[in-house]
Amino acid sequence: MATPPTTILPPPTPGGGPNGDQQTLVWMLKTIQEVLRLTVYSATPPFPQELRQSFLDAWPSAEESINNTIATVNTQFAMLYPRLQEVGLTGQSLDMKAASLYYHSAPYVGDILTYPAKVPLRERITRFFRPAYKVMNSIMSSLKGIVPGIEIAKEYKEHVEAAAEAVAARE
Repeated sequence: MATPPTTILPPPTPGGGPNGDQQTLVWMLKTIQEVLRLTVYSATPPFPQELRQSFLDAWPSAEESINNTIATVNTQFAMLYPRLQEVGLTGQSLDMKAASLYYHSAPYVGDILTYPAKVPLRERITRFFRPAYKVMNSIMSSLKGIVPGIEIAKEYKEHVEAAAEAVAARE
């Protein structure tokens, strides 16, 4: 496997109407997927080692869930657009959410990949993990019920998050 990038790519340029919104939403889903993947495959994950194999075994289903959601957004965006507008996943609201996802996920990903030189795990979870996962949850919750298939990835993210929170509470 190739060495993962140490940064998250920035979001598309804001604006651009529905086509720009579609590109931004796909970028958000790919970013969420990458953050989850890097978390689970990290040499020093922010969750108990006892859960590592379960998370690794379940990752393909979560990854497929996100891939299917991306495919749905790419093939049915015009039909989904009115519902996406209702939940703030279009226009300036979408651009704000993309900027927030990037702002919180980029330092978290950098932190995961440079763990040995970083602060204790509890502080890392508080400073980097929680904000990134909170934003991811907001986006995935907005999509739930609009784009079929995101539920598996959202549940997966919530279990990774709960495991990391348990580690933080024990330290």
